Amino acid sequence: EYKLEREMVVQAVAKTNAVPRPQALDLLEECKRLGVPVVIVSAGYSEVIEEFLRLHRPQLLDSEGQSSIQIVANKLNFSQENGVLESCGSIVHSGNKNQVLDL
Repeated sequence: EYKLEREMVVQAVAKTNAVPRPQALDLLEECKRLGVPVVIVSAGYSEVIEEFLRLHRPQLLDSEGQSSIQIVANKLNFSQENGVLESCGSIVHSGNKNQVLDL
């Protein structure tokens, strides 16, 4: 049995070669500064997106380490002792991204 733990997500994001698109993080930072709401809709996992932001532009996070950007994506439900229990909430996929904001 293999247990996916939150720290494993952090380590995987740190090891990836993925880089932000040019000026994307500058745009997000400027939106935050101006108070412009931003929503990221993704068929990926919110934990991965938040960790990616934390790694590349920590100032986009609030004082509690959470993203100041609303992320609409699949979410993992972690248990302290057993790692991931399940994916929770509605599943976001490429065919329903235009509908998930109505949830």
